Amino acid sequence: MDPGALHVPLQDVARRLKELPRDRDIILYCACPSEASAARVAKILMNHGFKRFRPLYGGLDAWVAAGYDVEKSI
Repeated sequence: MDPGALHVPLQDVARRLKELPRDRDIILYCACPSEASAARVAKILMNHGFKRFRPLYGGLDAWVAAGYDVEKSI
């Protein structure tokens, strides 16, 4: 996970909407094929009025390939 990122499992997104910023961009990424979970989260955010979000094409693999930091969980 990127330092400063907020890890929110798909099943917890709706319950944790108040923790998500509405005043800055939210980049959604996952490690699943075809960004399936990120797309599902995008739909949840859209349905709750969020405007500044987008799934990262290529998911976590693309993030790493672009050279961004990843913090490993223990």
